[in-house]
Amino acid sequence: MTRDDLIQLCCETGVYVSPIGDFFQGHIGDLEKLCKRVESANSEAACTIIYGLAESDNVAQRMVDAIRARGRE
Repeated sequence: MTRDDLIQLCCETGVYVSPIGDFFQGHIGDLEKLCKRVESANSEAACTIIYGLAESDNVAQRMVDAIRARGRE
C-alpha cells in the first residue's frame, strides 16, 4: 500500500489526516505501519486457511510461498 493509497483510504473512511504541517508527517507513518501489520496478519491467516483446505501439501506450499513473497515486495 502506497502513501497515496493510505491517504485515499483515510479520506474514504473519515480518518482525518492533514496534508500540511507536522500532524500529517508525524502520523501518516504510524498509519502505514498499522496497515502493514494488518496486511501481514491477514496474509498469515490466509496461509493457515490454505494449509487446511489445499488438496496437497505441495499445492498449499506454492500458494503460501506466493502470498508471503507478495508481502515482501
